[in-house]
Amino acid sequence: MAKTDVILGTVKTMLDSGIDEETIIDTLSDTGISAAEAKKLIAKAKVSNDEPEAAQEMPPRDEKIASKVAEKVQAQLDNRAEEDAMRETAVHAAIEAHNIKLDEVHDDIKELHRKFDDSDDEAASAFSGQEQAGSAAVLSRINKMEVELSELTATTFALRTLLQKILDTNREVLFELQKKK
Repeated sequence: MAKTDVILGTVKTMLDSGIDEETIIDTLSDTGISAAEAKKLIAKAKVSNDEPEAAQEMPPRDEKIASKVAEKVQAQLDNRAEEDAMRETAVHAAIEAHNIKLDEVHDDIKELHRKFDDSDDEAASAFSGQEQAGSAAVLSRINKMEVELSELTATTFALRTLLQKILDTNREVLFELQKKK
């Protein structure tokens, strides 16, 4: 009976501290109490919260135990929140690094387009006279380069779109996590 009173007092203190029921159930299950029994204890603690304080004061030793358990649980919650914040920062840094790389690739593609446009002008003037032998082979190579460049552009655009969706999803998840705090 004394052990149940101590546990009940601890649960009451945890509830008074604002710790959610799920965390209390997890904590009690760590001590070997089943989830069903933990729910019963929470219900008893809630009922006892409604009763006058004088009728259910805990002995000073039990209050110390209950407050220590509540402090430990609160410390675990604080640690978890700190870890989540670190993880969020790392994700944002990685996404920003990907965005920078995508911008660099995009700039490189623009430079290739500019060079390709310049070479088209030169190629057009070189091919204006049909005296050049092998002009069909050169034109074929240019066409292949155009196709490869188009594929590279499409791939880069798809990668950028995918990374942007990942960034948006991560922002939504982080926003939801912050709302739950």
